[in-house]
Amino acid sequence: MLWAEGTVAGILLFWHGQRLLARFGPDGLMMIGGAAGIIRWILSGRLTWLPSIVVLQPLHAFTFGASYLGAMHFLSRATPFSAAAGAQSIYVAVSSGLGGGLVMVLAGALYADYGGMAYLFMAVLSAAGLKRFQTAKDGALNGPEAPLRFPFGASSITALSADRPGSLALRSAHLVHFG
Repeated sequence: MLWAEGTVAGILLFWHGQRLLARFGPDGLMMIGGAAGIIRWILSGRLTWLPSIVVLQPLHAFTFGASYLGAMHFLSRATPFSAAAGAQSIYVAVSSGLGGGLVMVLAGALYADYGGMAYLFMAVLSAAGLKRFQTAKDGALNGPEAPLRFPFGASSITALSADRPGSLALRSAHLVHFG
């Protein structure tokens, strides 16, 4: 039931995606995803009362949905048209496949040792992704000379086109989208 609730919340976010993109842009959506991840995962590790978890679960729309929507729109603008589908495919394969799989293995081990407090690991990933995003964005505003690279986790894809205005790598989007 909780999984379905998060999925419905994500569908509603995608339903309003154009409006959200117009208001916040890809950068804003990825930052919202990071902030929501910090809140969601800190509270997930502490809450045990079902009604409070039911209220918390719709944050999936932001931890996954906003981050994913922002990343896809960023990639569609930051890569040449002929490479956009490939860039999006690589992003999904690395972030959801490789990154998600590695995090699940680590999260399982952490949960075995720490129980619900293992969710704090996810909050740390969200905070690291959000901080890395802000650092990369600040660097881009100062005029980077070369494509940006993100050194860890699911965000280790090189920028596909850092020479376009406003273009960064994936801006650590998926570190904040493990939702």
